[in-house]
Amino acid sequence: MEWARVLLRGLFEGDARIVVAPDRDVDGLASGALAARALERLGARSTFELPRRGEHAHSPSMCERLERLRGDAIVVRDMGSRAGSIVRGLPTLVIDHHDAREVPDVSVFVSSAGCEPVAPTGLLTFLLLRAIAPLDDVAWLALLATTADLGRVDAFPELAPFAARHRATHLKESVALLNAARRPGRYRPEVALDVLLSARDPDAVARGATAGTDELAECRAEVNAEVARVSRVAPRIAGNFVLIRFASPAQVHPLVATRWAGRLAPRVVIAADDGYMPGPVSFAMRSASDIDLLALLRGLPLGELEGEFAHGHPRATGGSIPPREFERILRAIGFGRSRVAVVSHTSGRRARARRVQAPGQWPPRRRIAAGQDTSRYRGGRSTHRVAAARRRVRSSRRASIASEGSATVSSRRGRSRIRNRREKPRSTCTRRPPEGERNVAPRRPSAGAAEAQRTAAVRQLQCFIAVGIVPLPGQP
Repeated sequence: MEWARVLLRGLFEGDARIVVAPDRDVDGLASGALAARALERLGARSTFELPRRGEHAHSPSMCERLERLRGDAIVVRDMGSRAGSIVRGLPTLVIDHHDAREVPDVSVFVSSAGCEPVAPTGLLTFLLLRAIAPLDDVAWLALLATTADLGRVDAFPELAPFAARHRATHLKESVALLNAARRPGRYRPEVALDVLLSARDPDAVARGATAGTDELAECRAEVNAEVARVSRVAPRIAGNFVLIRFASPAQVHPLVATRWAGRLAPRVVIAADDGYMPGPVSFAMRSASDIDLLALLRGLPLGELEGEFAHGHPRATGGSIPPREFERILRAIGFGRSRVAVVSHTSGRRARARRVQAPGQWPPRRRIAAGQDTSRYRGGRSTHRVAAARRRVRSSRRASIASEGSATVSSRRGRSRIRNRREKPRSTCTRRPPEGERNVAPRRPSAGAAEAQRTAAVRQLQCFIAVGIVPLPGQP
């Protein structure tokens, strides 16, 4: 880190123009905002360049844009470490915390990979720049970055004095809002960056007191609706692996994989999205167990694969590869030929949907018309609700037919015949009788008791006739 400070001090002395290239998530944006604050207070100028959908710092399209900006240096935040240079001949500082198997060809490379607990990029940036610029008033940006990546901040004692100033609920709410800007179909990470640059603290972001938080709330609602829609897709299981495949224009496959990983532990969950990027399949791998997902992917007997995959963290990885390469991965882990249907691109239960059948897939899938309710074809709770409703309807039909007389009732599982059965009507009285009126209903006597009662009544009548109390028939 000292080499990085030396590089930055030399650039700041000459009033350099620094290009800041942060990642699109909260950790990357918070570290970029910290760098911008430090540059501003040291008298330097900064320019932001955000990656577009599916890009990173080593993508050819982003490298061309960074070169056209003609800055004096580049600072790359939280975009992974890959071999090769970003812009040749330009001083470059890369700060990252992902797997560092490949080291970039840059001036200075700072990484926390392999050091448990792994410090996020925002915390690394704060510790790096704090020695050369006053940043204690914006330390909440490092808190946001740490909360976004690890869910807690108590693992780092450097943040303890600043964590006491802000509520954990406000930090988590701010992370949820800021992360939503990069996930919907309309890609808007610049809105989250503007909110971070203009906010006073995370409390203002969580309460919506900063300009732009209303747009973040709309993004969050759209993402939540899309997650609820694709979560109804039934998972497929092959050994220790679970596959959930769908098509969505939003970046929700990491969220779906994380949700199912907790439910299906200790299995490895793969959430694949065929609609996020035109052409490749974007997938995320998650597991609640201690499986090294990077080693698992790299150890598959696949040879050379086209596309980007097996980057990130040992517990959270994924990639974006062509469909034919993704089918190779599925066959290698035991799924065989893919028979996964791609569901609707729109959200809502009564959405217009179509089922896409893979080549050679059997049996043929049911065609779904536009506007038809497709929830019962997707598995999950909706299927059980529909089945329960059908059972209730069949039971009511049997009861109505049985009350009318003999009939024959058919069901999906078999045929049951109801002949000359009538159900006894149930009492509709729910009033509890008073204490003195309980257990006074007459009971039907047995045969012997009834005969004894009749004999006693006849004898009493004979006595009444003998004394003249009861006249004989025909007498006045």
